[in-house]
Amino acid sequence: MTVLIPTARAWGAALVAASFTVAVVESGVLFHADQVIPGWDKAIHAACAFGLVLALSPTPDRRRRGIVAVIAIGLAWEAAQFWLDPLQGHTVALYAVDTVTDLTADVIGALAAARPLTRTAAPRPIRSATPR
Repeated sequence: MTVLIPTARAWGAALVAASFTVAVVESGVLFHADQVIPGWDKAIHAACAFGLVLALSPTPDRRRRGIVAVIAIGLAWEAAQFWLDPLQGHTVALYAVDTVTDLTADVIGALAAARPLTRTAAPRPIRSATPR
């Protein structure tokens, strides 16, 4: 039995896997890139949201559902992180701003995935090579 995976779903899953890998390795475990590179955390959030929309809803007619699901996943993630941040010693203002900007990045990434991945250009008129 052969299982066919739509291209958008495969790219979405690959992007999510790559984003999580990069986030774990570079952001927290080894290099602490989120403290060195401004906006690094937000870029990872946007890339994950973009990939999740493609992975959850590979066809353009279902992207709206995927966007809603990804925003709900982002809200659940940020709610959990919001309640765990005080245990890490962060101030209320710091993690409140971080939560809001992370959710904004999630929404931007999800909405960016709503656009079709390919565009068809309008046909151009045929012009003669010889002058009339």
